[in-house]
Amino acid sequence: MNKRFFVWVVALCSGWFAARSDAQEIVKADNTLPLNDPASWTGGVVPGDSNIAVWDSTVLGANTVTLGGALTWDGL
Repeated sequence: MNKRFFVWVVALCSGWFAARSDAQEIVKADNTLPLNDPASWTGGVVPGDSNIAVWDSTVLGANTVTLGGALTWDGL
């Protein structure tokens, strides 16, 4: 493998990882409000296409929620 190819691969991978690390995590609040409602999330912000939606121990039990509309997230 030539050195130039290796440098390009490293540069491309570094850019991809840098872009992925900018995704902010938004945590689901313990409620059953629609997911497009800001009150459904801690901090009052609906996750967008550059955010990661997080369900963790903040939600204390099984619940059912609706989307409430079209949503796009970077991850779940």
